[in-house]
Order: sequence, then structure tokens, then C-alpha cells
Amino acid sequence: MARAMAVNPKLFLEQCLDLTPIKAIEQGTQLSVMKKDPDCRKHLHRLIEHVQYFYGVKDTMNDVQIAESIGLLLKRFWYMKFEEIVYCFTNAKSGRYGTLFQAGTPNRMHFDTLAHWLNEYDKSERQAAIEQARMAEHGRNKGLNSPLEGNIYEDYLKNGPQIQQDRRLEKQEQKAKDLLGMRDAMSKYIADKIIKQNQPQDDE
Repeated sequence: MARAMAVNPKLFLEQCLDLTPIKAIEQGTQLSVMKKDPDCRKHLHRLIEHVQYFYGVKDTMNDVQIAESIGLLLKRFWYMKFEEIVYCFTNAKSGRYGTLFQAGTPNRMHFDTLAHWLNEYDKSERQAAIEQARMAEHGRNKGLNSPLEGNIYEDYLKNGPQIQQDRRLEKQEQKAKDLLGMRDAMSKYIADKIIKQNQPQDDE
């Protein structure tokens, strides 16, 4: 049986709607830092309770299971910001990250489900957001106007795979050039050595 909510679901949802990966990363508090706050586990506990409340999970995790899940979350995803966890769990409601319940255990919440969402977020959105932030910072260093929000981020999500492919090709081309340069240098060294060996030696 689900326990009573410790937070107002409507108010909580309103606070989550404005989050984006970049906002969460740029403005949030990393879990490895936040865990030093005595209220850290309390905030995460309420967040997980909210997720269970939203889905109407019948077989909810009890306080001990939630506490253990929070410990695993802080250990495994220490590099994420708390706001990223909020963003991820909020978007998981729409099925963005796939599976809700673990296979074979319908209508039961597990830490594995939460971890799955965070892993999917990490791969599908977080890495793109970090790369976009780097591109924007590079643009600012060159005096270009590169906002972190809006169409630029959406464009990167759309074109990111092609950008990454182009960068891989550039690296491969540079590696080939470097190998060619090393081969040419070695060939010249061997040729010079042969010439020197074949030169007549002055009699002492």
C-alpha cells in the first residue's frame, strides 16, 4: 500500500517543468557535494516517493529500501547534479527512457528502474548537453554569441551523431598524416645512414 506523499505533487511538478539538461548541469549541485548536506537524503527520499506516487505503484519501496537505493544512487551517479535527477525522473513519466517496471515484476518499483532511467538520460541527453556547453564556451572564447538554450541544443541533439562522425574522421585523417610523416622521417633517416655508410672513409 502506498504511503502518503511528503510533498505537494502539483507544486513539485511546477518546479520541474522549467528544467533542461543544460540548466541542471550549469546551475545544479553535484551529488558528491550535496551529500554533505544533512537534508540531501531527505530531498532524494521525497523525490523517489513522488515518482512512486505519480505512477500509483502498488508495491512501493519502503523507507529502508528507499534509503538503500539513495545510497546506491549517491555512489553510482555521484557526478550528476541533483537537478539532473529531478529532470530525469520528471521526463521518465512520459516514457522517454523506456521501461517503467523491471521485467517480471509488474507494478513494483526497483532501484534498477531508477538506475536504468539515469543511464539512458546520461547516454541520450547528458553527453549531448555537455558537448553543447563546450561548443558554446568555445564560441564565447571566439567572441561568438552561442546561447546554451533553445534551438542550438535541439539542433545538436539532431545533428550530434553526424558531428561526432565528422570528428572521428578528422582524427583518423590526422592519425594517418602523422603515421605518414613518421614513415617519411624514418625512410629519410635510413637513406641518410646508408649514404653515410657508403661514403669513402678518409685514411688516417
